[in-house]
Amino acid sequence: MKAARPKAPTTPNPPNPSGARRRKPAQSRARATADAIRDAFFQLLAEKPYDRISIRQVIGLAGVGIGSFYEYFSCKDALAAVCIHLRV
Repeated sequence: MKAARPKAPTTPNPPNPSGARRRKPAQSRARATADAIRDAFFQLLAEKPYDRISIRQVIGLAGVGIGSFYEYFSCKDALAAVCIHLRV
């Protein structure tokens, strides 16, 4: 019978310092996807308050999948932070 190997200590991934974007889109199609998500968010924000906007509404209006959203933004707050940064 083999002795159990000790498990290597695990550390969680360090948080994204900005908390805003997971990766920067490098190709034109990727940039277009991130742009569509941001544009949809701005459009919804013009229609209703922030707390009434869901990620599902954003991706539905943008015409992208949920995976695409999370490829570029970690959460709705991160999307808002990027949008604020772009508009200021």
